[in-house]
Amino acid sequence: MAKHRADIQALRGIAVGLVVLDHFKVGPFHHGFLGVDIFFVVSGFLITQIIAREIDLGQFTFAGFYARRAKRILPAAYVTILLTSIGAIWFLDSVEMASLTIQVWGAITYTINFVLWQSVGYFDVSAGFKPLLHLWSLAIEEQFYLLFPALLVLLPKERRLPIVAGVGVASFIACLCVGLFSPTAAFYLLPTRAWELMLGALGALAVRRPRWLSLAYWPGLAAVVTLPIVGTGTPHPGIDALIICCATLTIVLGEKASVAKLLLSRIGLVKLGDISYSLYLVHWPVVVFMNDAFGTEVSMPIRATGMAISIALAFGLYLFVEQPSRRLKIHSPHVAALAILMSAVIVSVQVAAQRYAGGGIDTAYLKRPNHGLDRACDNYVFENKAACRTSDAPTAVVWGDSYAMVAASGARYYLPEGLVQATYSACPPFIGYAPYNPTYDDPSLIAKYCIAFNDGVERFILQDPQIRTVILAASFWQYTKPDFKMMRRDADGAVLIEPSDLATTEKLFFHQIERLKSAGKEVVVVEPPPGVDKSNLLCSERAAAGKMTYYQCDQSAPLFHASSSGIEQLMQSASQAGATIVRLADGLCNQVVCHTLIDGVIVYRDSGHLSYDGARKVFDILAARGKLPPPFK
Repeated sequence: MAKHRADIQALRGIAVGLVVLDHFKVGPFHHGFLGVDIFFVVSGFLITQIIAREIDLGQFTFAGFYARRAKRILPAAYVTILLTSIGAIWFLDSVEMASLTIQVWGAITYTINFVLWQSVGYFDVSAGFKPLLHLWSLAIEEQFYLLFPALLVLLPKERRLPIVAGVGVASFIACLCVGLFSPTAAFYLLPTRAWELMLGALGALAVRRPRWLSLAYWPGLAAVVTLPIVGTGTPHPGIDALIICCATLTIVLGEKASVAKLLLSRIGLVKLGDISYSLYLVHWPVVVFMNDAFGTEVSMPIRATGMAISIALAFGLYLFVEQPSRRLKIHSPHVAALAILMSAVIVSVQVAAQRYAGGGIDTAYLKRPNHGLDRACDNYVFENKAACRTSDAPTAVVWGDSYAMVAASGARYYLPEGLVQATYSACPPFIGYAPYNPTYDDPSLIAKYCIAFNDGVERFILQDPQIRTVILAASFWQYTKPDFKMMRRDADGAVLIEPSDLATTEKLFFHQIERLKSAGKEVVVVEPPPGVDKSNLLCSERAAAGKMTYYQCDQSAPLFHASSSGIEQLMQSASQAGATIVRLADGLCNQVVCHTLIDGVIVYRDSGHLSYDGARKVFDILAARGKLPPPFK
């Protein structure tokens, strides 16, 4: 049995304190996540001490080791997961509850780090709204301890130190290399984080400790306190993690109990270290529920209250779950059976909670991509498909990017003679002018697709006498900012890559509208809807579902209009060319706010695009207010 060390408990207190302060955004500890790296080193040191001593005494058994680990970590973790699932009913929307179900599966199988690594995609829930995200570190630890004891058992005593050192160095090199092309993988996966645990293990396996170690104690302590405040600005895990881990090891090996007694215990760090596991477990669900209820801009009093609640819950979990479970006298097979039973209970509760929490509103369905008439209408080759028109002889065409898809989904109800949807994502309705996005695999090809698409749409419009109205719609704002690149086709047919320019955009748009007007077409330009930030969007979803929401859902109208001067200038130019302007803001905003929830309808599906129901609702309001010009009826 390892001796109790107040200095290590104080170090745990520092570690959990850094994490909690960082997550609640209290104080200057903007790199408080380094507290997790401290935990890894301490864990590797203590557990390796125990395993190595038992192996040397001939007392080590895998069943005994894993039974002790289970008694140590599972009860408090299971209670936290269970209470989180129940509490989530009042806070999380249907998308977040579906994500939580996946997180629960990952948590009880200790594979949540893989779950989080693979959790990418349009509808993925952001980190601040995943209640069990923090359990990735426990998953890494348990994966490590699934393999590491076997390594120590198989190695001769004299070979342990060099082999563990070699594996640790390889893990660190892998961390740096993988981090160059996949920072997420480097952060979440065991092979790239094992070196931190192994650093602690090396400290436990070292027979001799160098004399300079005592001199390194104070610089190590200073690094542990200051690095979480200043950082080095390098990617994590990397240099910061290496420094904090080495500093932690010097403190652990320095073994200055007097310092812990005189300096650390007096400010409660030893006590905080005692409840560090429970506090780490409970604090993050509290952060997530706080974000859900109060938005991403949470006031300091609310954050301080959330932190106090976390500490109170941690004391309760420590006293009534964590401590009693350690004292339980139970055989290994029974531990495994209870773990399986509790896992089944937790999954059942979460599945039931997910069904109950929906409130009759399927947020995932409401936030589905708004393709307009049909998903097939988003294609780089324009075709007058049956799925992309509302009648056999339509008289209007809706032309543009994904914002035109949104316009088509609302306009269809007010164009009784029918419309054709001519849309291609990220492709505004300009002739010879297309976005050039360097992040694409082949940006030149994508831009040329866009130019060819618009050429095809214009030919169709000019050659079809039945098309009397052309409705142009796009996000537009991107094409008025010089930090965006565009591909432009000059008079000779050559293509040029150049910064986006509002004057060029105005000129091209003006002449394009003139060409359509000279061909006898009526031109309508749909101004994009006001943008909203994510907190406003999430608020409206939760309010519609009856979740706890204590902040303003609507976006400030003056804020939007102040950021859209380029679009306004483009609309004025279009109006001067003879186009009629439809302003979606007239159906969304008053002089004060732009609504994200109207009559129980969730208007937006993301920060810029309207949902299917939202587009219909906005066009209904525009029609009722007389804001829809002919040919809309």
